Amino acid sequence: MKALYLALGRLDQRLSAWLERGRRALLEARHPRLRLAPDAWLEPGTLWRLDQDADVVLGARTRLRMSCELKADRGARLAIGRDVHIGPWCTFSALEQLEIGDDCLIAERVSIRDHDHAIADPALPYHAQGYVTKPVRIGRNVWIGGGVTIVKGVELGDNCVVGANAVVTHSFPPNSLIAGVPARLVRTLGEHELPRAS
Repeated sequence: MKALYLALGRLDQRLSAWLERGRRALLEARHPRLRLAPDAWLEPGTLWRLDQDADVVLGARTRLRMSCELKADRGARLAIGRDVHIGPWCTFSALEQLEIGDDCLIAERVSIRDHDHAIADPALPYHAQGYVTKPVRIGRNVWIGGGVTIVKGVELGDNCVVGANAVVTHSFPPNSLIAGVPARLVRTLGEHELPRAS
């Protein structure tokens, strides 16, 4: 019986690898400007809403968990660095530019968008007013807790930590520990709290 379980496990691994190769091939055929590192790990169920002219990069050893949504409109750039771990049910949406640095840890249900709906003309419904965009940049080694929302124009410096369910509406320098709605600086992380370069 043990031999049967082992054989079924090996078959499951082979089928999963085969399906993964097929999913990647279809994605890259449909989106010529999508660049997936060969060792990027993509779980099933991700919603890819990419325009043909969007520039999208997933770096080496990046892990994208199930049911994430990645959106990039015409001419937009969505770049995720190497060794980034992204939890399930996250949404990353770029109309202009959204960049996530290397070695970031992003928990579940995080929403990062580089745009908002325009609301300048009260005579028009919101959906007809278009968008206001401003690039979002997340530095290296940033830890973003579950349920965080990051809005347009935000830049987070290297080594920031964002507490769960925070709403980040403005930029913070490196080594900031932030939390709250809207997010505020709790304190600056000391040298002894930062990871050492390997």
